Amino acid sequence: MQRFVKNTMLNYLPNRFEVEEIPRKERIFEVNKKPVKNGDLIYFIEREMRLCDNFSLNFARQKAQELNKNLRIVHLSKKFETRLKIDFYNARLKELEQALKNYDFEIRESADGLKAGAIVTDFNPILTKDYLKSFDCKIFEVDSHNIVPARYASVKQEYNAATFRRKIYADIAGFLNEFPSCNAPKTEAALALRDFIETKLDLYAEYKNNPEKDVTSHLSKYLKDGYLSAQRAALEVIKSDASNENKETFLEELIVRGGLSDNFCLYCMDFKSFECVPAWAKETLAAHRWDFRQFLYTKEEFEQAKTHDRLWNYAQLQLLETGKIHGYLRMYWAKKMLEWSKAPEEALGISIYLNDKYALDAPSANGYVGILWSIAALHDRAFADRPVTGKIRYMSGKNIKFG
Repeated sequence: MQRFVKNTMLNYLPNRFEVEEIPRKERIFEVNKKPVKNGDLIYFIEREMRLCDNFSLNFARQKAQELNKNLRIVHLSKKFETRLKIDFYNARLKELEQALKNYDFEIRESADGLKAGAIVTDFNPILTKDYLKSFDCKIFEVDSHNIVPARYASVKQEYNAATFRRKIYADIAGFLNEFPSCNAPKTEAALALRDFIETKLDLYAEYKNNPEKDVTSHLSKYLKDGYLSAQRAALEVIKSDASNENKETFLEELIVRGGLSDNFCLYCMDFKSFECVPAWAKETLAAHRWDFRQFLYTKEEFEQAKTHDRLWNYAQLQLLETGKIHGYLRMYWAKKMLEWSKAPEEALGISIYLNDKYALDAPSANGYVGILWSIAALHDRAFADRPVTGKIRYMSGKNIKFG
C-alpha cells in the first residue's frame, strides 16, 4: 500500500508527460442512453472556452469524424450585471471567435431551434443545463476542467482535503498528460500564466497569504470558464525553474483544492446552502443563532462597503473596483459577514450574492466552497467555542496590513 504524505504531489508525477491524443475514457460520461440521431454533432462550449488544450473539443472532433457528422460548436451567451464582468467576458469571446474562425461556430442566446444528432457538453457541476432536456439524442459530457476527472476521482462527497488528496495522488500520473499540438493566437490568459511563472511563482509559497505582496496568480478568472486550461497551468509550472516548495503550493491549490470544490458541488444537491456542511458546524451555528451581535448590517450596507471596519470596506471596494479580492482577505470578508448578519443563512446569502455579482471568477464551485469554508467550516475542523461564530474558525484582521 502506498504511503501518502501531505504536499508531495511532485513525487507522484510521471517521469515524462505522454501526449494524450485521444481523451481517456475516464474523462467521458454518457449523460443518457439515447441513440445517435440524424443531424450535426453539437459541442456546447461553456466551461472550456478555448481552442487548444481542450479535451472536450478534441473528443467532439474525433466523435464527429467517427460518426461522419458535421461538428457544430455553439456557445450560449451569458448575462452579467456589472460593466467589469461584461467587458471581460466580451473580450474573451472575441479571442474565442478568432481561435475558432475555421470552425462552424456560433454564439446564441438559447438552444431553441437547434437540431442535433449527438451532443458533447463540458462538465460543470454548478450548471443545471436545462436546455439539454429538449434534445432527444445521445449526450456526452467531458471533464476537461479537472486533471483527474471529478466523477472518476471520487464517487462521493469528500470530507476534507486530506481524504481527497490521497485519491488525487494515486491517479495523477495517469491523467497529467500533454495535449496534442495546436496552433492558436496568444490569449490574455496565456500571457497571464507566463507572467505569473516568470515574476511571482518564486515567491508564491512564502507570500501568497500576504495582501501586501502581489504574488497571487490572478489566474482564477481565466480558469473559471476555461479560457486557460488548469492542466496547461500545471504542466507549465512543473516545467518551470521554480523551487519544489513553490510548485507544490501552487499545485495543491490548483489540483487538490480546485478538484475538491468540484467534488462538493457535484455530490451536494444544494451547494448554496448549509445542507452538506458538517453536522457539528450546523449545531454550533444553531447554538449561537441568538447571540448578541455588536454590529449588524444590511445587504445594501455590505454592498456599499459601509461597515465600521476599514479592512472589510477595503476588501469590498477592491471587489467592486477590480472584480477580485486577495485570497486571504476573501476569507476575512466572508467570515465577518457571519459575525455582522442577523443569522448565518443571511450571511451566506449575502456573501454569495456579492461574490457572484462582482467577482470575475464567479459564479464558480471554488467560490461557493470558499464561502462555505469561511462561514460554515466546510472541509475544516472545529475550534474553540466563541460568541456568535461558535466553533467556526475565527479570523482577526489585526495583523493584516492593507492599502
